[in-house]
Amino acid sequence: GEHDKKVKSLKFEMSLMKRMDHPNIIRLFETFEDHTRHTLVMEVCEGGTLFDRIAEVGHFDERDAAGVVRDVLRAVFYMHKRDIVHRDLKPESFMLQSPGPLAGNSLKLVDFGTARSATETTILSTKTGTPFYVAPEVGKGRYTRKCDIWSCGAVAYTLLCGSPPFTGASDGEVLEKVRRGVLTFKEPAWQGASDKAQTFVCQLMHIHTRERHDAKQALSHEWISEYAPEGPRVVPLSEKEKIHFVGSWRSYRRANKLKRAALHVIANQLDVHMDSVDTRRLRDIFIALDTD
Repeated sequence: GEHDKKVKSLKFEMSLMKRMDHPNIIRLFETFEDHTRHTLVMEVCEGGTLFDRIAEVGHFDERDAAGVVRDVLRAVFYMHKRDIVHRDLKPESFMLQSPGPLAGNSLKLVDFGTARSATETTILSTKTGTPFYVAPEVGKGRYTRKCDIWSCGAVAYTLLCGSPPFTGASDGEVLEKVRRGVLTFKEPAWQGASDKAQTFVCQLMHIHTRERHDAKQALSHEWISEYAPEGPRVVPLSEKEKIHFVGSWRSYRRANKLKRAALHVIANQLDVHMDSVDTRRLRDIFIALDTD
């Protein structure tokens, strides 16, 4: 019945997560099950979701945004290389490892409930995702793993201007705008952004999937290489800016009842016999491998 379906789905999600080992993807160390429950022992992330961080810190300047988007794309590049499609990438799907500032922090993809196996040519048909970030072809019920790239573009857009590319009073209204796929850059925040940022977003959100960048092309785009040289940093806002920005984010949050990425169980901090310098070095090695 319904329960068996949920268990099967959870087991699939766990098997996918166990296959992954990347600095921008949450680690699943171990799973235990008895007659009544499944326990997942996972890497600890205490910095809240990317979504919450935007509301707290205020808007991301271009360097912040580029650093974060680079981490998002690294996770996607790694998954696609392993023939996994995510299908529901959004700011709530990512958590920060620590509560401290963005600089030196690590972004982790935490939610794999919609992920499936998919090669470059696999045609998928299940209509899934979150209206603000979902690719138009998903609504047609015939799409490839490039749907993830569109979502990365929508996340980049949201980080740069504080609201998603397509909004509306209802899911239907949002999805109708997504279907048309006409991007506009009218929000005041875009006035201060570079042309490269706009080009980057347009290349990730190209309505024709053949023209749309893949993860590798997106990672080597000049906007990323120019604006994310040493990862993200935070530019503090004035009190007035902060009040305005946080207010608009909160109303956007209330209005759209965005779902939280809920982790099943998070174990206490695990002693992996490694100090932070070692982990940072490992992360750098992984990242160097990503660019090859």
